[in-house]
Amino acid sequence: MPKNHSTAAIVLRSYDISDADRFCILLTEHCGKIAVRARGARKPLSRLGAKLLPLSVLTVELHEGKTGWTVTGAQAQRSAVSDQRLAERFAIEDLTYLQQGIELVLNLIEDEHPVPEIYQLTEQFLSLKPFSTHTLSFSFALLHLLGLLPDDRSEDLRHLSEEEKKFISAARRLELGSVSLDDKNVVARLSDLRKMLVGDHTNRKMRVEEMLPHLSA
Repeated sequence: MPKNHSTAAIVLRSYDISDADRFCILLTEHCGKIAVRARGARKPLSRLGAKLLPLSVLTVELHEGKTGWTVTGAQAQRSAVSDQRLAERFAIEDLTYLQQGIELVLNLIEDEHPVPEIYQLTEQFLSLKPFSTHTLSFSFALLHLLGLLPDDRSEDLRHLSEEEKKFISAARRLELGSVSLDDKNVVARLSDLRKMLVGDHTNRKMRVEEMLPHLSA
């Protein structure tokens, strides 16, 4: 039986399809990660087109039918990249860190498996800037909520320094950015750990992660 839903959502990706439609990957609070079609969103008078853009935070009206999900309405809340910092042309490197966090959500979360805490964490991440400072803590917090972050006494984590353990502990408490890292070597070691843990649970290529060393060079 067809169902209608109203839920908070984040646009993770969007693609233009056919002559007038838009296809979006949403992370929603109550329906999980879903693929939706917005019919007619690209028509000149459409009220949906300007709202269904990547990294927008919305309240969406959804219809779940036999052929999948469609968007029937949307109320924009905010966008992670449309505030004053965009007007100031904030660094492409920082935006790439944001995309790195979004790529983790896309690759690690199962479709149509709602975890409200993950939605809330991701929305919190989108409100924090600079993204380069918070992406690492978001990554470990996400791994924790997914049950993919090992115990501190595990083989992977027991060798960490006290500073590194403190950072991981804050991520477990979902306290993004509460522990700052000033040592580039510590950041590099934790980044390598994150990459290893993610690689243990997905075969998908993390394209954004490969771009960051070139941007930082």
